[in-house]
This record gives sequence, C-alpha cells and structure tokens, in this order.
Amino acid sequence: MFFSTSKRKHVAYQNLFRDLFFICVSIFISLWIVRIGVLHNVVSVMSEVKLLATFITGFFFTMVFTIVPATIVFVELAHQMSHLQLAFWGALGAMTGDLTIFFFVSDRFAKDIMEVIKISKAKKITHFFKKGYFRWLSPLIGALIIASPLPDEIGITMMEMSKVRMAFIVPITFCMNFLAIYILASLVGAM
Repeated sequence: MFFSTSKRKHVAYQNLFRDLFFICVSIFISLWIVRIGVLHNVVSVMSEVKLLATFITGFFFTMVFTIVPATIVFVELAHQMSHLQLAFWGALGAMTGDLTIFFFVSDRFAKDIMEVIKISKAKKITHFFKKGYFRWLSPLIGALIIASPLPDEIGITMMEMSKVRMAFIVPITFCMNFLAIYILASLVGAM
C-alpha cells in the first residue's frame, strides 16, 4: 500500500507517541505493583526457581515497556542470590531479549525515527552511521546504551544502522547487560 510522505510521517509519530504512552503506563503499573506488595509475593514464589526467574527477568530487562518492573525484580533478587550468578543468568536472558529486539522490533523503531526526521536528513543520518568515524563509534555508543538504564532498543537500533554483524552483537549484548545487572546488584548490596 502506498502512503504519501506526510501520511507515513504521521503514522511514525503515532507509533512513537503510542510507545511513549505505554512506557508511562508501564512505569505507573510497576510503581503501583510495588506499592500494594504484589511484587514481593511474586518474588517470594520465584525464589523457588531463582535461575529461571533471573533469566526471564533479564529478558524483560531489555525492553522499553518492561525495564522498570524487571529492574525492581532484580533489586529484590539481589538480596537473595550471588551477584555474579544474578548477573550471568540475567545477562543470558537480556541477550535473548536483545536478539528478539534485533530481529523483530528494531526495524520498526528505526523506521519510525527516520520517518519523523525529514527524508533528506534521514539519508544524511543513515550515511553518517555508515561512513567515517561514527561507523566505529556508533556500535560503542550502542553498547554503552545497552549497559545503561536506557532501553536497549536504542542501542540495538544504532548497531543495526551501523551494520554490525550478529557475531559481534551477541557477545556485546551479553557483556554489557552482565555489567549493568552486576552494577545494579552491587549498588543494592551496598545499601
């Protein structure tokens, strides 16, 4: 189906605003769940299967809509298990989530962002990611975003736009998520 440029831009704006709305709803629901004590009960049940719970939490730790509840679960699990074990199994789950993003989500997210920007600017930005210094700097920035509290979709999108091969994305996402989860667990342990 053929859409005009303005129609495609409008759809891209709608997609991005919808994503922002769901992020806000996710944060609100997460805070509400913590406040009423449901999360504590869930973590208590999950303590029987800590490794599986850590892997699943890691999977959700990468996605923009579920990063807040996953972080809260990691904080609770950090009190119950070794930080290295938590970081390892959580990073495996997060790597699986990042690969899911890479194969299914990042294309739409990148297209929406490029559509919101004017076409000529989008071409310049795409060219900027593929050429020059930013070609090797972009994956580094993407890896730092994956290790940060920011949603991994942004980092994965940057790597995708830079044409980083899958052979590099797998170890990068594992290492960066391991680092992020370990730092989070260490901060919780220091409190």
